[in-house]
Amino acid sequence: MGYADVRTTDDALSGSSLEQQRPARVDSRAWLLTISLPLTMAAVVIVLGQARGPNWVGVNWDPGYAYLLNGLNILEGDPPAFAGHPGTSVQLLIAGVIWVVHLLRGEGATVRSYVLHNPEFFLSLLHYVLVTLHALITVALGRAAYRLSRSVACVAYVQMAPWLSLASLHGASFFTIEAVLMIIATGLAAVSLAYLRVESDRGDVRYAAAIGLLMGVGVASKVTFLPAAVFGLLVVRGLRDRVVAASCALAAFLVSVLPLLPVATQAFEYFVKVALHSGRYGTGDPTVIDVGRTPGNMWKLVQAEPVFVALVAASVALLIVLRLGWRAGQVSAHARRWWSAAAAVVAVQLLQLVLVAKDPQPGYLVPAISLSSLNACLLFSLCVSTWGRWRRLLVLGFLGALIGGAGYHARVSIRLFRELEDTRARHLGVYSFAQSFRDEQIIVFHGSTSPAYALLIGNEWAGGGYSKDLREMFPHAVFYALASQRFTVFGGEPVSSEQVAAWLRDGRLLFQGHRDLLPRTFHYEVLKDSELEGLFRARHPPPSPFAIPRGGDG
Repeated sequence: MGYADVRTTDDALSGSSLEQQRPARVDSRAWLLTISLPLTMAAVVIVLGQARGPNWVGVNWDPGYAYLLNGLNILEGDPPAFAGHPGTSVQLLIAGVIWVVHLLRGEGATVRSYVLHNPEFFLSLLHYVLVTLHALITVALGRAAYRLSRSVACVAYVQMAPWLSLASLHGASFFTIEAVLMIIATGLAAVSLAYLRVESDRGDVRYAAAIGLLMGVGVASKVTFLPAAVFGLLVVRGLRDRVVAASCALAAFLVSVLPLLPVATQAFEYFVKVALHSGRYGTGDPTVIDVGRTPGNMWKLVQAEPVFVALVAASVALLIVLRLGWRAGQVSAHARRWWSAAAAVVAVQLLQLVLVAKDPQPGYLVPAISLSSLNACLLFSLCVSTWGRWRRLLVLGFLGALIGGAGYHARVSIRLFRELEDTRARHLGVYSFAQSFRDEQIIVFHGSTSPAYALLIGNEWAGGGYSKDLREMFPHAVFYALASQRFTVFGGEPVSSEQVAAWLRDGRLLFQGHRDLLPRTFHYEVLKDSELEGLFRARHPPPSPFAIPRGGDG
């Protein structure tokens, strides 16, 4: 097979001994693999991003436009108005990217004007930055996995495992906070594998500090990273390393959320409300978890992420089998550390599943999914160290799992690509059709494909400070606010009822968006309806109850 023997003695399992036994040819092959797989996945997510289309199509603006303008807030010296994740570490990254780009190619424009006139350029650039960072960190993860497992098959499976998830593919295909969390969690996995190779029982304070920094930045990016941060504390050993990791995590978190200082009280109250209520975003009954809804919500997560849930279940079973098969005095210190680390990974993955069941959005599982590379590496190493004489069979088993995983990944990626392409075509078809009505007043609202609406959402979540600039950029933009049921312009200023009545009287009042969200005060002629979004001409209401007549070109 060309693989070094993996024995259950500490000498055989030490990194230095294995490296001395390892042929250079195989090491070169592993290094090539650690580069090729991340590059392949980077290409896949870029292609998916192209299929998705611009960030102002449909609801692609969530959360890119809000984060972009909050990053601009920070660069202009104002606090971010959005702290719901908290997300400030990401906003600081955005502020840095904006500053560098404007410095290099601002061409005399102010920073504000440059960003507001080029939001898609910045969001696309940020996406490419995230894809590049993730590819680089995945290379480091593969190298760390190879040093621990000494198996090319294991390296391939480690780098592939997080991508056997629709949530990961979806989140990485454009600028999202989940894409950022994937980078941080992958970095945490890579550093943890390096830490597990340390011989000393006291650990290594440098790796402990790195783990702590990643924990703090991750939680500051989004609170859904908390279970992964718990893993960071569990994987380090010894009081000294735990104190270092915890201190670095706290310092990184506080520095990351520093821009929130002026609104710290409001942010804290929001997170307490979310934690102590059973529904989404702090709604529902005043209880942490609705026990009655939890089983049903858990089943939704199982349906959404079957491979991840199956991997966690298989990991639990394998850990139990391995532990029961150990004999006293015949298990190396390395194997015990690997088992403890694998158990910690599974524990935080189960914790993440339970917490996300409160609001079963698959994207909230991304930190735990990204740590699934540790399941593959640690369990493979444990199996080989425990059942060394079956090494060839184990490698073949992992290769079979890898081939099956690659096939599943290809099928899921193709399906997602087609869905994204179809969604983009439907939305842009309606948008392009709407642009042909140059004399009508087009009203857009939630879910509408419109550059102006995407900037409206970003401006509202950034505190509304860019309203004047946006009114100058889009002097004819009018929006329908679903909550207040009012017609407004940028900044929330209402449009007079006389003006709306004049548009209606002249037959020039058009609504672009989903039919179920149209105001119920008018009768509508369907001009175009793609099911996701349509264009409707408002008419005076008929004497019969409100209805949208069937018809149009569908």
